[in-house]
Amino acid sequence: TMVPVSAEHRRCEAAPTCVTLTRGGAGGVADALIRQSEPDRNFGGSASLTVSDGEVGVRRALLRFDTGRIPRGAVVVSAELGLRGLLYGGASTVYPVLAPWDEASVTWSSFVRSGRGLGAGPSGPYLARPTAVMPYVAAGAPMATSLATLVQGWIDGTVPNHGVLLGRRGVDAAIVYASSEHPDPAQRPQLTVCYEACADQ
Repeated sequence: TMVPVSAEHRRCEAAPTCVTLTRGGAGGVADALIRQSEPDRNFGGSASLTVSDGEVGVRRALLRFDTGRIPRGAVVVSAELGLRGLLYGGASTVYPVLAPWDEASVTWSSFVRSGRGLGAGPSGPYLARPTAVMPYVAAGAPMATSLATLVQGWIDGTVPNHGVLLGRRGVDAAIVYASSEHPDPAQRPQLTVCYEACADQ
């Protein structure tokens, strides 16, 4: 069993290194829309990610960033998830995902099935307690939220990196984000991580 070394027992470089993980740039990114009303359809190739609840339909967005280029033992100084809103406006909630999924094949039904062995609820394998909130902004504006604690767990190996799910609960409205398939690279989801490369003392 791997025992993580706390930050105070690590010797770190003086200046942090920052990397932005985005499709077409550094690091691999996977994302997909899943839709309750079309439970067996895959939307991994969509240029947008819709998050909604209520009468407009239940849709969730899955995002996963490959953090493998960040060295094990690094101390995360900051980790900011950045999205671009395309339509409507509003806040969404960010939850850690507990089971693997594949952009090219994931559907609402397959995501729910992947959580059955984990005792997950009817909406699939993700922690009921959110890790962050993507704040309200007007359509067309960039938005960001911190995932520093979660990303530190991914790097340390104490939390499996199956990405995050974006959802809304009890809000009869939708927000549409650009996905990694968006033709403008500047609009695509990104995770900017600043870290100190450290060695155990």
